[in-house]
Amino acid sequence: CYTYSLDCNDNGIPDEDDISQGTSNDVILDGIPDECQPNTTSFCEGDGPGNGGLPCPCNNPGNPGEGCDNGTGSGALLTASGVPSVSNDTLTLTVTGIQPTTPGFFFFGFDAAGGGDGTPFGNGLRCIDFANPILKQDGGGTIPMGNTPPLHMLLGIQPGVTSYFQYWYRNPFGPCPGLGANTTNGICAT
Repeated sequence: CYTYSLDCNDNGIPDEDDISQGTSNDVILDGIPDECQPNTTSFCEGDGPGNGGLPCPCNNPGNPGEGCDNGTGSGALLTASGVPSVSNDTLTLTVTGIQPTTPGFFFFGFDAAGGGDGTPFGNGLRCIDFANPILKQDGGGTIPMGNTPPLHMLLGIQPGVTSYFQYWYRNPFGPCPGLGANTTNGICAT
């Protein structure tokens, strides 16, 4: 007779023991080690080769973690909160660092551009290959909003799929003359 215990991180220690012995954290107290939970990470940040990424097109790095500088002295920032889970999707994306009247939209895709470093695009970096627009929303802000469905339903994302998100916006007076667009950093959600 065999008794099987869950070991989601394959470290040879059953999950319940992993948590009780302190070898894994369980911040939300659901009995699943945090490293096995769905998560989000920022990538394709405009802070250049010193941090392992691409330089911004006009030597215009934003502050750490942001997209490339948009002419204000910093870049726009895309952040994620909540849980990216098909069974309990509370994922919310928020853009800050953009003027309220600046035209822009959220977009997503299933592949990172340039191996996750992005490719030059206007005043910023395009972080996603084959991007699909989600929602035109000027001035950044947050999605989903109000009574809209969770992101996985809105976008048709299936369990286990990694998705990439970014925000594009007009930047006519940015640091690169004649390149009137910019982008935030990217967010990867598993």
